[in-house]
Amino acid sequence: MKDSFCSECGAPTGDGVKDRNVTKQSGTNLYSEKTPNANTNTDGWKSHYSLQVWIASVVVSLILFPFGLLVPTYFYFKGSRGTGVDQTPLEVWTVVLTSLIGIIAVETGGRKGAKAVWYIFVIILMIMFLLVMMLFLVV
Repeated sequence: MKDSFCSECGAPTGDGVKDRNVTKQSGTNLYSEKTPNANTNTDGWKSHYSLQVWIASVVVSLILFPFGLLVPTYFYFKGSRGTGVDQTPLEVWTVVLTSLIGIIAVETGGRKGAKAVWYIFVIILMIMFLLVMMLFLVV
């Protein structure tokens, strides 16, 4: 039997895998018609994110109105579809703190996109610090 891979998580499911029916990463039963992800929680859109995330997203929406309204809307849609539990805290707080840029980065790159946003943010802060220091040296 050739090596095969899970369509959801990419885990190997062929020879050498103890349980070929269920992959560990996604919890997908490969022989059932439709099995939800083992991590998926369908209790409601509010259960996927903590109260702090909702409060922070509302504060961001008020500060960055009207573009800030995208943040709680994004969390609502992710929670209502049941995909909010798949996000890491880094991804969630990147969306909260960087608004539209964070949403684009997380949706296109996931965790790597969130890291890239924070690397760029730190580089911009360092450049601003150097410019301020140069300004004080000139004066």
